[in-house]
Amino acid sequence: MNKTFLILFFLVAESVFSMREMPQLPGDSLMKMDFGSLEKKFNESVSTSEKALYTAAYYKKSKLQSNIRIVANGLYMKAYVSKDETAALKSIDSIKDLYGNVYDDAFPAKAHLLESNIYMASFSLKKALDAALSAEKLANKTQNIQQQYKIKQQIALIKIELGKYKEALAILRENDVFFKSAGSKSDIFFASMLLADVCIRLNMPEKAQEYVVVSLSKLKKSDRFYNYFIMYDGFCQSLKKNFSTSNLLLKAAIESDVNNLDPVNLAECYYFLGENSLQAKNDFLADRYFQKTDSILKATGVTSLAFRKNYIRAIEIQKRSKSNGKLLYYLNRLIEMDAQLNENNVWLSETINNQYDTPHLLAEKQNTINTIKQEKSMVVGIVAIVLLALSASIYYLLRMRKEKAVFEAKFNKLMLASGSKAKDTVENPIPQAKQIASKNIGLSDEIVNDILQKLTVFETEKQFLEINLKAADLARQFHTNTTYLSNVVNQYKNKNFSQYVNELRVEYAVHKLKEDKNFRKYTVKAISEEAGFNNAESFAKAFQVKTGIQPSFFVKRLNETL
Repeated sequence: MNKTFLILFFLVAESVFSMREMPQLPGDSLMKMDFGSLEKKFNESVSTSEKALYTAAYYKKSKLQSNIRIVANGLYMKAYVSKDETAALKSIDSIKDLYGNVYDDAFPAKAHLLESNIYMASFSLKKALDAALSAEKLANKTQNIQQQYKIKQQIALIKIELGKYKEALAILRENDVFFKSAGSKSDIFFASMLLADVCIRLNMPEKAQEYVVVSLSKLKKSDRFYNYFIMYDGFCQSLKKNFSTSNLLLKAAIESDVNNLDPVNLAECYYFLGENSLQAKNDFLADRYFQKTDSILKATGVTSLAFRKNYIRAIEIQKRSKSNGKLLYYLNRLIEMDAQLNENNVWLSETINNQYDTPHLLAEKQNTINTIKQEKSMVVGIVAIVLLALSASIYYLLRMRKEKAVFEAKFNKLMLASGSKAKDTVENPIPQAKQIASKNIGLSDEIVNDILQKLTVFETEKQFLEINLKAADLARQFHTNTTYLSNVVNQYKNKNFSQYVNELRVEYAVHKLKEDKNFRKYTVKAISEEAGFNNAESFAKAFQVKTGIQPSFFVKRLNETL
């Protein structure tokens, strides 16, 4: 027996071939349920008849809604459970019209994928591929990962029909990993079934049986997947030449009154029973099984590479029995199948290569190129960062050296300065009224001289060291007003009152620091308070403005120098 046989797997997670009529009238209790609950019940339902019940309620309620997603969901469910392909496709077209050129995270990609499944159910492979490729474009736009993997699964099924089993296996293994981490129970078992299927096609029964054994250990007999894994176990046993065990398993799958097999897999079971009978040298029994397979294929209109061997085996038997009538019939069936397979395979092989494989390979190539570019960019970036950091360090060092030189120059200038403002004032008395009469500030010479003389005393007696000293306070002390005082200070000291007082305080601090080594031991905060400032920050700011250096630097250099 040629062991590179094909198995036609059912094409959607819930069998399309077992679709039933949708109930006409949903119950009142269902009509009271909200859309989310109905959709959840639909997704959790095992049988198509159960799904149809929730679909009827959802669809009836959705027709009264303006929400595009709810309306689309209703049409989708209706298409899903409909046993009439034309009616189902009409509902899908309505979803497409509803969305037009817009899309969301689910639709219309979800509708295109269901359309592909429906076409696969009737083995319209060209249309199935077109729909799958349309779904992929939309799923890629919305970055819907779940949809992308379900579409990959659909492409793998089409590749199986083309005999590209190794390519399909690579896709299905990737899907299996994804669904085990992010898929539903149905997704996980369906992925395992597909992997078992392809491994059998590749004559790898031991590997296929691994998926079968693990899955059966997790399933109950009432689970809808259970019978299919029993069927696959029968296929594996046949490949391993355990024909009696294979027959028992296949008959158990066929005769089960729970979760019956879909027609196509039922046909596959009969084919394998025929193969097993040939191995037992029982042409008569084998012929009966091959006839059953053919009758199912005719009834369903299935034309698949999976069943070509059925007709080859039937022809061999007719030749041995010299049944020319039946021989001619099977020859015609084989010719019909080959004609359709050749047309599909040539067109599909070329299309799937041009529209799926090549773009994906090019995308993978581009991703690789991008990765290499990113790695190069990363290296260049790291080098650039290092160079930038090095340049910044050099710049910082040079700047610090330059600033240090500037600070040193300013420090030396301060060290050469004559001393405090009070000392300067004594050595350079304020001009008399006759000397300042030329300055027109709107005040009499008498008032100006009086204020200047009092400022001299103010500086000599270091009254500026008083904290929170204000112009109003000093004006009151001078028996004048704030305006007169401010005008005199502005014109004869060339600064405003605040600047004038702050500079006196800074000059006092500089002189005191130079002369008093104990004062140099004070903190900047203590020095600032001694000099009449409210806080260290305002002192440091004023010191920087007046001298060009920070008080902390000045103290440090004084200690080093003196």
